[in-house]
Amino acid sequence: MTVGGDEQFGDLLRRLRIAASLTQEQLAEKAGLSYRGISDLERGARGRPRLDTIRRLTEALQLTGATLMAFTRSGTGTALPSVAAESTPPASNIPVMPNPFTGRTAILADLEELLVAGDHRLITLRGPGGAGKSRLAMELGRRIGAGRGIAAIWVGLAPLTEPSQVMEAIRLALGAGELESSKTDAVIRTIGSRVIVLILDNFEHVADARIEIAHLLTECPRLTVVATSRTPLGVYGEHVFPVGPLSLSPEPSDSGESEAAKLFRSRLPADAGRSDDGADLGRVIDAICRRLNGLPLALELAAARTWTMSPAELLHDLQTNSSLDVVEQAPAGGPSMHESLSAAIAWSLRFLSGTEIEALLAASVFRGGFGGDALIAVSGQPTATRAMAALVRGSLVDVHDRRFSLLEPIREFAEEQAAIAGMAESLTRAHIRFFVDFTELAALKLFGSEQSAWLASLETEHDNFRAALHNAIERGEWEAAGRIAQACARFWRVRGHLSEGRDWMRRILRAADDLEPALAARLAYSAGSLASAQSDLAEAERLQLQGLELARTLGDADTAAKCLNGLGIIARSRGDEHDGDELVSQSLDLRRQIGDNWGAAACLVNLGNSAVGRKDFDRAESLFDESLQLWRDCGDAWGVAFSLASLAELSLNRLDYVRAANLAAESLELRRDLNDRLDVYITAGLLGEALARQGADEEARTLVFESIEGTFGLNSAESTIRTLANAATVLGLRRHPSGPTLWAAIGPLREQVGVQTDTAEVDRISMAIADTQPLIPTDVWADAWARGLDLTLGEAVGLALESLRDTTGPR
Repeated sequence: MTVGGDEQFGDLLRRLRIAASLTQEQLAEKAGLSYRGISDLERGARGRPRLDTIRRLTEALQLTGATLMAFTRSGTGTALPSVAAESTPPASNIPVMPNPFTGRTAILADLEELLVAGDHRLITLRGPGGAGKSRLAMELGRRIGAGRGIAAIWVGLAPLTEPSQVMEAIRLALGAGELESSKTDAVIRTIGSRVIVLILDNFEHVADARIEIAHLLTECPRLTVVATSRTPLGVYGEHVFPVGPLSLSPEPSDSGESEAAKLFRSRLPADAGRSDDGADLGRVIDAICRRLNGLPLALELAAARTWTMSPAELLHDLQTNSSLDVVEQAPAGGPSMHESLSAAIAWSLRFLSGTEIEALLAASVFRGGFGGDALIAVSGQPTATRAMAALVRGSLVDVHDRRFSLLEPIREFAEEQAAIAGMAESLTRAHIRFFVDFTELAALKLFGSEQSAWLASLETEHDNFRAALHNAIERGEWEAAGRIAQACARFWRVRGHLSEGRDWMRRILRAADDLEPALAARLAYSAGSLASAQSDLAEAERLQLQGLELARTLGDADTAAKCLNGLGIIARSRGDEHDGDELVSQSLDLRRQIGDNWGAAACLVNLGNSAVGRKDFDRAESLFDESLQLWRDCGDAWGVAFSLASLAELSLNRLDYVRAANLAAESLELRRDLNDRLDVYITAGLLGEALARQGADEEARTLVFESIEGTFGLNSAESTIRTLANAATVLGLRRHPSGPTLWAAIGPLREQVGVQTDTAEVDRISMAIADTQPLIPTDVWADAWARGLDLTLGEAVGLALESLRDTTGPR
């Protein structure tokens, strides 16, 4: 078997087995396979191996990196076997720094040995701010990724405001789904048995999340966590690895130069040469390094000054500057590293103007980076962006893609100085005001032709408006917090941050008496919409009714129309089509009265979906076409994708599989461009079923796998059940007994969730059953069907995913 010109699988397996010094019998024993199976694979006497077989062989042969990918590609015929989720680790995301890593050779070797040995699965790099813990962790992650093919996942915790956000940050870094009940479960499911090193940077300020980290390590047997922190995590099994300043004494193998001196020299301009007073440069550098206690960040800050003064001048200034006397005059044992770093940063600020210092203090209020416009608005300085140039030259601020950011020790120092100067409260309030305005402007832009760019902008500023929300709530500024949450509701829905959005809104709505009634009404609608997306229909209905009552009292036709539409969707989900249509029709009338074409288009789609459910296909197509035209007139890609997906499902019910696939593919492309996660997964399942009906089995299987994993990860039960129906058709057409098992499970699962199956879907499932039942032996079908009647949703999802992994090759 040759795939794309690659080495034949049997030949590759034989070569890798011999390289591992294993006989066929030994490999079979290690992999839990039969000797005959290994022999047949190497001789090419069998077809393409099952994914489970490939997984066992990769683990037994300890394959990593490019070899792992080549082996998997050869066995499956795909370069990235997305359905083999447990075999393919997520890509490493280690930040790339502009300057080369210098020193720490022995420490890096020790750390790498610790990781490879596997005896310690929680390693805390403990040290003071500025000691280089983060940079050391980056280099460690880069080396194990490049040299050993191990996925190293970087999670920066500095921008977070609360320990509860740690698992969300890990989930996002892994690309995991989201579970309302526990984000930890979503992360555990994504990591599974993969070999992953999770690097958690700046853990000390969210230390209460350590219990969840310990739980991760218990549930994921091949996970290793490397944390950087100023204090130990205090978790059982933790191995604390101290990270102090760089060595000030040269090692015999280092040509007489210490690690600290190497770092400082590597940051000097090319023409540094000798000091201007004739002193030996090496001695000057050594004195500078000792003055700064070998702290890497302090050395970086000092080296940045050698662009405007010679090393000898810099040393003289360090020796005569009183802010560093704490370093020179400390008793035996020296000062704390925190004092040393603070002194070094304070010394560096001497070279800045008052405007530049004020800009730095203002920058300390941001999280996760910031743009020039934001800094100008928060600082109140029209020249703040120009001031940033001096801060960048002095290594106090980084800049990338026109966004500025501060290293965490510098941000913390600047934050302390802002408090001392009495500026902290005014800066925090200015930051809140800016992100109230920013998110409200973005909310307006999420409807129409600019939505993709503004969704990306909100994603970029997510850490900042999280911080603004936190600070507003802490200060009891409920109106500001409510305005930000309301403005971000659609972003949270489209980008799949469903649980996070609901968490913020719950906290704010508890203080509803402190909110303007109009804002409380809009928040109730938005919170209900997010609850509905996660199939929490009781909570969704309660919130939508609350919003509707408030909106009617206030004469707010827009919010009332939204709530009526939401309540209509809930009623239809429960099987009450008449009330559902009546409520949505009332919403449509209000939309048209106030000239809201976008909202009218949404109502038309919902009415069309109801018409599909009762098999009134001609009316449904007319409604979908009208909505599609309205959204195209608005230039709204999200709405266009919504109508196209509805037309695709209509075509599927009309048995026009080619048209269904074409429409679903067009919708899916738009939704992927917007990163509209929940709707991407729903549409992928729809497209998978349409393709399976045309015999495109492999593509169908991959799409349906993605759809089930994604909808379940977002805790959208109703959507997950829909995708299980797609999977049942795909599996049934492949003669797999899990097809009837899943079909049997769908009815009871819908009853548990409180969602009814409409007539069109019942007919479509019945037709799929009729088409596939002759393909599976009667006794096998009966047993499989019986197994499905008692499955929980989680069990049905697990069965579907495992069955889709196992069905490879032709029918």
